[in-house]
Amino acid sequence: MDSLKAVSEAEKKQLSSELTSLQQRLADLQSQLQTLRREHELEKEDSVRRHRLEEDSLRRDFQRELETVTRTLKDQCEETEKRGKERLEDEVRRREREIREIRDREGSERDQLRRDIESKEREVRSLKNEVENLREDLEREQTTNRQLRVCP
Repeated sequence: MDSLKAVSEAEKKQLSSELTSLQQRLADLQSQLQTLRREHELEKEDSVRRHRLEEDSLRRDFQRELETVTRTLKDQCEETEKRGKERLEDEVRRREREIREIRDREGSERDQLRRDIESKEREVRSLKNEVENLREDLEREQTTNRQLRVCP
């Protein structure tokens, strides 16, 4: 029994030593786990920060691109509007010139018609005078003829 006690004491010491060793190993593993968790958390925070920075950078890039596209479209719209106004002004000037030409032509035609009418009126007056003169001549001749017939 003494030998059993002695074995048992030796086993107890060995088991106690193994337990202490295992407890130390557990403490070391828990410490390593804690360290790994901290490292993982730091990596996660770094990743989130990098992602946020990248997202901010992309947002700024997109904003600049949007501003560039907006400015380009605005410039194109202004240029298109300017060309449209110029075409409209050219068309208005062309139409105004056409209207002036038509009015000038109508004025010239009206003046020519007035001169033609005046000329025809003078011609008619002249013809009336001529007819009147011929009538008077005819009456004189008729009167003379009658007188000659009466005087035999």
